[in-house]
Amino acid sequence: MDVLISIIIVNFNVRDFLAQTLRSVKKATRSISSQIIVVDNHSSDGSSEIVEKNFPGVVLLKNTENIGFARANNQALKIARGKYLVLLNPDTIVQEDTFETLIRFFDTHPEAGMAGCRILNPDGTLQLACRRSFPTPWVAFTKLVGLDGFFPKSRLFGRYNLTYLDPNRPAEVDAISGSFMMVRREVYEQVGALDERFFMYGEDLDWCFRIKKAGWQIYYVPKTQIIHYKGASSIKSERDTLLLFYKAMLQFVQKHFKGKYLFLPQWFLITGIAVRGGISFLIRLLKKLALPFVDLLFLNLALIIGLIVRFGSPAHLSDYFIVDAIYSAVWLASFYFFDLYERQKFSLSRAMSAILLGLVVNGTFTFFFKQIAFSRVVVLVMGLAALILLPGWRLAVHLLAKSRKLPFLKSFQDAFVRKKTVLVGPGAALQNLITRLRQRPDTGSAVVGLVLPSEQNGGEYAVPLLGTLENLPWIIQNEKIREVIFSSGSLNYDLILQLISPAEGS
Repeated sequence: MDVLISIIIVNFNVRDFLAQTLRSVKKATRSISSQIIVVDNHSSDGSSEIVEKNFPGVVLLKNTENIGFARANNQALKIARGKYLVLLNPDTIVQEDTFETLIRFFDTHPEAGMAGCRILNPDGTLQLACRRSFPTPWVAFTKLVGLDGFFPKSRLFGRYNLTYLDPNRPAEVDAISGSFMMVRREVYEQVGALDERFFMYGEDLDWCFRIKKAGWQIYYVPKTQIIHYKGASSIKSERDTLLLFYKAMLQFVQKHFKGKYLFLPQWFLITGIAVRGGISFLIRLLKKLALPFVDLLFLNLALIIGLIVRFGSPAHLSDYFIVDAIYSAVWLASFYFFDLYERQKFSLSRAMSAILLGLVVNGTFTFFFKQIAFSRVVVLVMGLAALILLPGWRLAVHLLAKSRKLPFLKSFQDAFVRKKTVLVGPGAALQNLITRLRQRPDTGSAVVGLVLPSEQNGGEYAVPLLGTLENLPWIIQNEKIREVIFSSGSLNYDLILQLISPAEGS
């Protein structure tokens, strides 16, 4: 039997997402002659074993190193036999009619060389990258300086993500998201494979550019949709993804716009990309330093309290400069040791443990290093004050951010507080998933409740039961959910996608 569609999935260390993606793909290809190919880029989380054990019909290519997204896809494209070729990310859920809908679209649009569907975030909002323009100097400029964000409905400024278009209407576009790309075989044979000089980003945009240049049209087709847990593979990667992103932008500009657009020299655009990249790096660095800086402020406040208790005023603060520097460094190192600047930012128990450890170390200093032992009373009071202040400010900010009483704390919440998450699936599967998520605080997911497929009697759960699947849109909006995790292949993915779609714009 001829293969109608080949679906290619490149995976790196997202085993559970991959299994969920494969289950949804299996359901979506029940009535289609298909070939499913998974390329594993040397994952260390057992991804290959899961595919071999649970998906025996899937073609599995196992690499001995992470060779990048473009090169891995090209490996699979060489053995793909389908009339249509699909590049699909491993952290997606495909609606059950997705492939059939797009095949019908290709049949009625012979000029279409590539098509992509509507792509949703886990909270049901539209993922803007599912329809894009090429980053010409003007389009790139509006993106780099933020004009597209200030004027999203403007045809002049909103061209990068085409935010002025109706997301519910099909449209011819320059490019679609690399998380889901469907292309005719003859297009692939005409324009060639992905450019392997792009390691992780930019290869999809480059492919779209070459397809358009060859005379084919690219379409955004919102009649069907997928969910994309954007960035799951990137989070697992050990590489600096931000650096790779801006490097890819520079590669694209140098490859396709060199010698063009004389009214805006190439160096100007490259400088703009470099500046934007530098600003992004600076923002990320400041985010990393923000918590230690706040802790340092409260440690100094604790020192002032200690001086007031011992001497009646903070007048001796200058005499304690060396003490302050050494003791603060010890406490900050203790916080780092207890993982309070990475995965456990708002753990009160760890913050208190870190303060006590630092107090023991600093107290020891006062006995063995007389030159910094100005006053053991000051050190003791400083430690006790820090024991209240440092866990206290974490608790206060966490509660305020969760309650959304102060709008300006939303950005703080997005950067530091874990995402409000609901789990959807049968009760038994949810219990196991809750346990696994609690063992992996680095996921950034704070499970606030469960959603069952239907009314179920009995059962005790570690988190509240919020409702059933038909209530999911209301739950997302009312509880301000930022992530929805589906736990079982027995769920109707078509229904899930239809239910969370109304959440867009909430």
